Amino acid sequence: MTGQTAENTNIARRNVLKGCLAAALLPVSKVIHAAPQDRRLTLYGVHTGEFLDVVYFRDGAYDTQALAQINHTLRDHRENKSTAMDVHLIDWLHHLHTSLAAPEPFRFISGYRTQKTNNALRAAGRGAAKRSYHLTGRAIDIFPPGVPLSNLVEAARQNAYGGVGQYTRIGFVHLDTGPARHWVR
Repeated sequence: MTGQTAENTNIARRNVLKGCLAAALLPVSKVIHAAPQDRRLTLYGVHTGEFLDVVYFRDGAYDTQALAQINHTLRDHRENKSTAMDVHLIDWLHHLHTSLAAPEPFRFISGYRTQKTNNALRAAGRGAAKRSYHLTGRAIDIFPPGVPLSNLVEAARQNAYGGVGQYTRIGFVHLDTGPARHWVR
């Protein structure tokens, strides 16, 4: 993370720690995995060309350095700003990738968004919600190469873990850790 100020680094560290603390305080019923097993996340950023392959959970604990890597990769690339991504969203991505036996990393279009980026997308008619879960690090837009989009949607809906939006014409799925709901556009 060259070029970052000490203040930005401290903010990033605080955000990672906040995310870990929030995960620890959530009820056990919200956790997808019962057994403490290693969890890996592999993603490819469509807009940045960045590839992420990291074990973020090992020996029953989240790895804060790996979470910081995830936060950086899922940053708002337009503003080059990141936030602590919801670890439950990260766990959900891991679970979906594993359960679908996806042959390649999920491709992501959008993770975290700043208010400025979200407003610009709304103004351009790109369908961004005014109070999008992307603004709080609780949403991601993905597509799975090598896996039919309908399989991803079905697997995500079976978890009843949050919002699942199917954007068939464009070819991606929106996942968020808000209330369980489903829509098709």
